[in-house]
Amino acid sequence: MATSLSQGGEETDAIENPLGFRFFHWDFEDNHLVVNGEKINIKGTNRHQEYPWLGDAIPKWMHKMDMEDIALGLGHNFIRLTHYPNDKYLYELTDSLGIITVEEVPNIKNIDFDEDIQRQNVIEMIRRDRNHPSIFFWSMGNETSDAADSKWAWEEDTTRILHLRKGEEGGDFITHTHKNLEMESMLRVVMRGWFGTDDSPASINPSPENGQHCSSETWEHQMARVEGGSIRGLMGKNAITWLYADHGADREYLNCPLQHFNAKGLVDLYRQPKYIYHLTRANYTDKPMIYVHPHFWRSKYVGTRQNIMVDSNCDEVSLFVNDQLIETKKPSKDGFFTLEFNDVTITSDGVLKAIGSKNGQQYPYEVRMPAKPHRIVATSAQSRLPADRSGIAIIKADILDAHDVPVFDATNTLHWEIAGPGSLVGPKVYESDINKLESKTGTGYGVVPVCNVVRTSNVAGELMVIVSSPGLISDTILIESVKPADDQRYIEEVALDNDARAMVKKDTTMNYVPLVEVEIVPIRENHPIVGADFNSYRNAIDQFIKSRNRWFNQDAYGYQVLLDVLAKKMVSMQGELIADDYNFIINQYNQYYELEKQINRGTGATEEDKVEVLKPYAKSIIEQSAPVDVEREKLRIRNMHF
Repeated sequence: MATSLSQGGEETDAIENPLGFRFFHWDFEDNHLVVNGEKINIKGTNRHQEYPWLGDAIPKWMHKMDMEDIALGLGHNFIRLTHYPNDKYLYELTDSLGIITVEEVPNIKNIDFDEDIQRQNVIEMIRRDRNHPSIFFWSMGNETSDAADSKWAWEEDTTRILHLRKGEEGGDFITHTHKNLEMESMLRVVMRGWFGTDDSPASINPSPENGQHCSSETWEHQMARVEGGSIRGLMGKNAITWLYADHGADREYLNCPLQHFNAKGLVDLYRQPKYIYHLTRANYTDKPMIYVHPHFWRSKYVGTRQNIMVDSNCDEVSLFVNDQLIETKKPSKDGFFTLEFNDVTITSDGVLKAIGSKNGQQYPYEVRMPAKPHRIVATSAQSRLPADRSGIAIIKADILDAHDVPVFDATNTLHWEIAGPGSLVGPKVYESDINKLESKTGTGYGVVPVCNVVRTSNVAGELMVIVSSPGLISDTILIESVKPADDQRYIEEVALDNDARAMVKKDTTMNYVPLVEVEIVPIRENHPIVGADFNSYRNAIDQFIKSRNRWFNQDAYGYQVLLDVLAKKMVSMQGELIADDYNFIINQYNQYYELEKQINRGTGATEEDKVEVLKPYAKSIIEQSAPVDVEREKLRIRNMHF
């Protein structure tokens, strides 16, 4: 829809907006979304707008790559773009792809957000994006003790559903919460490459009951088809999966190879699919598909009999070994379009083939047993980039055996080199994280294929990227970098002149050490806290902390403030203690406690004086979750005169 403004017969301004007619409401009797009179079975996911080594600063084609995969590859009809307004291009994509969308203001956790800033965030979000017909929900926050006031949203737009997920103080106009629709479901931590029970480190259980503990791909695939098997939700029943792609996060999950890494994606950091990806395709798409889980078709299983899993939405599937028919089965919705072919003999020279049939057409899928790694193959969908520092290419490295069969479990160390007018964005060396446990460093690379990123400079020319590994044949890929035309720039902002740029050098001499010791330890999983009111929850959370922390100062002034904050949280959450929330609040307390220790350390102050100094610290840091420079405040305390 085009709108123009004229004055004196001359056009002074013009704008184009998407136009869509749709009528929707939430049916609160059976908790379903109704669009144009039709009840919608929500098949959704969440997405963070990031890519490894780039963070949020990704080009538009990466957004399009993800969103087309989500809508067309995976068959999703619903997305929550967490936890902040995304690049406005995302909403153009959800309009064009027909994806029902939730947009959320940027607040989360136990933080006392400034009201004026919150209100401005809501107003700017709605005014910027209200003309996008794909947006059905404005969310006032997620897991926050200080949600945006829904009144601000209502004053701007009365046509959308106002949502709040597990939050407080959302105002009088919230009509929809996580109790109506859980925006984060089907949660399981999974390392791609831990295909089955034999691929994860021997010291861990790859099939944990708790979805917050790292598990194998086969276990996630199995639990997604069991009521209660994953944290919240069941595939096919108004499920909004957390989440599309693995990402960095301020979380630590038990037995995950890396700390601060949320491995709950349908795909990994580099958009390489896990088994759950193919299960989603089978259940959510109509385009004929078939996928054979390949992990038993490896040399270490030769001579054994194994059950082979196949995901397919075809009418029937036949499984063959060396063209000999094993069995024919019919996938169905009742079986989540997954078939299990039992007691298949694994042979070293065998070819495992599944053929799906649908509407008279056949769709084959073949698995060949890989030999040892022989050579690297590097590919990129981006062969021509602008020479203006905005050009980005993803380089994918795969490993084949001597017969060009993909070695899908290869973990060889990869070395990346670049020549020409450009640079590597990611590291030069990738070592596999497959056998790590809760490491502080890594690349998110488990098994091949895996990707790195290159960026152009402002000089045109040819980029040459070489990927190598000891003992393997390397591969080289060429990318052309050309000066873009003025109307073909990849970024909207005016590029800075080189004279205005200053290179920032990394300080390699600094020895970085944690500033805060842990007084109370974090937890790895959610816990139910039993209580009926503020006091009973306070007593219960007190016992919870004491049972998990043998050595901590229970007499600290701030500890009582901490109990008040957590008890209030439990009242609002009806006893659901979310690990993220708890750990955030505990982290604030641990920072506060560093200051209380400093005050108690030889200041000579009376107890009354100490409390007077501690009160504002406890209020701002524990109650209001204000950021604090611990070392600076400790210095101030040392210089106090009592």
